[in-house]
Order: sequence, then structure tokens, then C-alpha cells
Amino acid sequence: MSGIDTELGRSLDDARIALAGAAAASARRNKPRWMLVVAVVGLLVCGGWMMLKMGGVSSADKRLRDQESQLAVVREISANLAAVRKSASDPARQRAGEPLSNILQRIDRAGERNGLDVPIARESADESAGTITRQYIYAISDDSLEALLGWIKEATETVPGLEVSRISLNPQGDRAWQLDVTFVRYERAS
Repeated sequence: MSGIDTELGRSLDDARIALAGAAAASARRNKPRWMLVVAVVGLLVCGGWMMLKMGGVSSADKRLRDQESQLAVVREISANLAAVRKSASDPARQRAGEPLSNILQRIDRAGERNGLDVPIARESADESAGTITRQYIYAISDDSLEALLGWIKEATETVPGLEVSRISLNPQGDRAWQLDVTFVRYERAS
């Protein structure tokens, strides 16, 4: 080839490269990147704002649950207070710590209502600092565990201030139960 052809080939290559560069610049102008950058930044800002607000909602939910639990406690205390006021206004109610004369008969009747033959209790009284501590100790055997436990429950419900201070329950033979229970009641000294 001659020198003119080589020069013409080079100038065609240069023209092709220049034309490709101009086309690429035109394509960049038709697809602006700044719009993409603004959209991504806007998306990130909105995502951050949403996370911040969801954290606030979570905090508000926690405060609501706390207040609901406090309300439940207040309602329970209010119901208990109403029950105490109602029982305090009952004139037939036995005052706490007042001596009772028929404690053993009440305990025995509770046993009879549960189908038990209640033995005679060992009774003791101890006085100190203006208080008398009365103990009633029972040892009883029966086939029915339900009757034994029902007797204890009914005795503590029918005798005001009667509490269980000690209990021992052991199986005896194939089906019988041995129950040793100590009831206690505190009274004011006269």
C-alpha cells in the first residue's frame, strides 16, 4: 500500500474513534447520573425516617403494655379493697385475734362434712407479749386423700384466723394415708 492509503486509514480510524466518543458523550447526556444519585439518596433518607418512626411506635407499644399491666394491678387492688371494706362492714364478722370458744367443734364438724372420724386434738397454748398462740395437733389416717385435704381446707375457711403451721402426709400401706397436721391460731391476751 501506498503512504496515502495508510494516512487515509489512520484518519478513518481517528474519525471512527472521535465519532464513538461523541456517541458515548451523547449517551451520557441522555442518561444523567444525578437523577439516579438523587433517587438513591431519597430512598435512603425515607428508609431511615421509617426506621426512626418504627422505633417510636415500638416504644409507644411498650409504654401501652406497661400501662395496661399497671391498670390490671390497680383493678385487682381495687377489687381487694372493696372486698375488705365489705367484710369490715359485716357486723357478724369475727374480729381477728379475738378468742373463740368452739374452735375444736368447728374443726371436728369440718372433718365430719368430709367423711372423716376426726380424733381428739392435742392442744397447747403459749402466751408471750400480749399474744396467745394456740396449737391444735392432729394425727389421722384415711383412705381418701381428697377427704383429708378437704378437711384442712374447710377447717381453715370456717375458723377465722386458723392457719396450718405444719403438715406431714405419708402413704400407709396400699391405699391409706397418714396425715399429721398442726393448726395454729393467734389470739389477743385478755
